[in-house]
Amino acid sequence: MKWLGLGCLAICLAACDGSVTTGPGGTGGTGASVQTTGTGAGGGTGGVSTGGGTTGSTSSSTGTTGTGGFSPGECSTNADCPGGECVPLEAGGFLVCKFPVEEATMCGDSGLDQCCTTADCKEPGTKCLKTPITPFCGGAQMLDHNQCAKDACDDASGCQADEICAPAGALGNKVRVCIKAGCHGTVCGQESLSQCGVYKESCCGVAVGLYCLSGCKTDADCPGGYCTLDGSSNHTKCEPGAPPCPL
Repeated sequence: MKWLGLGCLAICLAACDGSVTTGPGGTGGTGASVQTTGTGAGGGTGGVSTGGGTTGSTSSSTGTTGTGGFSPGECSTNADCPGGECVPLEAGGFLVCKFPVEEATMCGDSGLDQCCTTADCKEPGTKCLKTPITPFCGGAQMLDHNQCAKDACDDASGCQADEICAPAGALGNKVRVCIKAGCHGTVCGQESLSQCGVYKESCCGVAVGLYCLSGCKTDADCPGGYCTLDGSSNHTKCEPGAPPCPL
């Protein structure tokens, strides 16, 4: 059983009758609503975390490190993303691998499918996708099944002021979702030349959002401790001991 420690995304799941419910968010980072609907046996809800940004064009980065000696992202060129492409989360920002999202073509054996193909999804803009639609981490996980889902945003204008619209196919997301953007570009302001990058929480390794990675990037930077967010800022910090992940 897995649990999410920070930055949950709330997935809105529509039941067979078209009603919409909202899953609970988690602590840390700002979550997003992923609208889903369907006509089959019904799905489920769950709090999840994710990260990403607006869909970008193929990066022309040459693999050199960014200002301050930091890597510009989790990839530098398309060669770092076999089967996908290396794109910025926002113009001039952190680079991530973006992969094609395949639609479901048949029903499975779980008996939970809301759809067999996209033709079964009646709401405009929805597609039939295999779950999880966004990274799942927060309790007993349902069996994989097909679900009608649609983008929660088209661009940053559909998100809160401190969020960006993450692309489908990046950081485990199969649809576009809004995520927290505690910084922009690749380097934080003059007060800190740390990298502005994707922070992934320690319990499940799920991307929470863009933050100043001044205190640490991963748990490996915190011997005997873990990397977490500083609640009073958009920076990371090391904490001693193990992360407070519920059992």
